[in-house]
Amino acid sequence: MTSLHRTALCLLATLLLAATAQAAPGDAEVEKGIHAYFKEENTAKAFKYFQAGVAKGNALAMAHLGQMYEHGETGKVDMNKALGLYLDAAERQESQGFMQLAHFFNEGRPPIKKNWAVAWALVNTVPLREDYSTSLRDALEWQASDEEKNAGKALIARIRQEGVRPALRPYLPASVK
Repeated sequence: MTSLHRTALCLLATLLLAATAQAAPGDAEVEKGIHAYFKEENTAKAFKYFQAGVAKGNALAMAHLGQMYEHGETGKVDMNKALGLYLDAAERQESQGFMQLAHFFNEGRPPIKKNWAVAWALVNTVPLREDYSTSLRDALEWQASDEEKNAGKALIARIRQEGVRPALRPYLPASVK
C-alpha cells in the first residue's frame, strides 16, 4: 500500500467517522416529522414522527413536539408538557429548547412568570447556531438591567454546575415535570 493510498484511506475513515458522529438517534424521525409538518401539512403524522424521535432521545424532536403541545397541535394546548419537553431538549444542549424556554420567561407566558434574568441566562447559555435567530438575545441585552444580567450570570453558573432542570426548578411551577 502506497503512502497515497494510506492517506486516502485515513481521509475516508475520518470522513465516515465525522458523518457517523453527526447523526443522532431519532434524526430520521425528526426529518420525516418536519417533512410531514411543513410539506404535507399533516400534524398528526408529524406528531407520530416527533414522538418516535423523542422515544429515541432526540433533543430536536423534543423541541418540535414541545411546540406542538404549546400551540395545541396535538389536540389540546398543554403548556406543562411543552415546558417539560423544552427542558428535556435544553438538558441535551438543543438550542431550540433553550430558546423556547427563554421566550416563556421573556414574555411571562402562563404558567411561567416574566423573569428577564432567567430569560437572559437561557439565551446566553444556548449553544450558538448559525441558523437560529439572535433577536431575543439582542432584545434581552437591551431590556435586562445590570442587576438582572448579574442574576442571569449566577444562574448560568448554576445551569453549568447542576444542569438546566435543577437550576430552573425555583422558577417553574410544580406542575412542570
